[in-house]
Amino acid sequence: MTRRFFLRGALGGVLGSFLGAVLGLALLLAGAATPARASVDGARDFIRALSADAVAALDGQGVSREALQKLIETGLDVDSVGRFALGPFLRQSNPQKVDQYLKLFRDYVLISYPDMLAKLKLRDMDIVSVKSQDEHVTFVTSRIGYGEKDTVEVGWYVREVQPNVYKIQDVQVSGNSLRLFQRAKFEKILRDRWIDGLIKVMERWVETGREDPVL
Repeated sequence: MTRRFFLRGALGGVLGSFLGAVLGLALLLAGAATPARASVDGARDFIRALSADAVAALDGQGVSREALQKLIETGLDVDSVGRFALGPFLRQSNPQKVDQYLKLFRDYVLISYPDMLAKLKLRDMDIVSVKSQDEHVTFVTSRIGYGEKDTVEVGWYVREVQPNVYKIQDVQVSGNSLRLFQRAKFEKILRDRWIDGLIKVMERWVETGREDPVL
């Protein structure tokens, strides 16, 4: 799987990365409702707010990198994605090494995701449907407009991590998952070099600000 493949295949997992990187601040729930209904309504409003925040950060007058980074930090469950990306190596690794990796993963996301998003040229986003998965997780389907006139359907798994506070757990585009996409990118490095090797590779990426190919 290459970044080019995902970009050309309805933007696949990379589009998930782009869009997952621009999450807005959680909103307060509105109106009287049951806890399950409140979670669904809050998740819908959360994703709707992302549209306005992302479009504002990607204003035609100039991309606000700082605004995009803030959206990532406040909205995307970066640690959850980072832990999932380790796969079975999460349990096999020293906890101190995992903590070191997660700090690097956060830096890596803040460096790489805003640049990818800027290339997307996000236009707008409409909510198509909202469905409760369980007491805390809601699946929100949206239609994204990007580039000059392209559109794509994007699914968001939104968890209410605290009362009235939401985080994106995963993003799906054309059957491709952000979490699986990120895991696939690290899989060969982990198999060949374990977590120590991945840490060294990510240190280089963060230091140079570029995700160079791994030799």
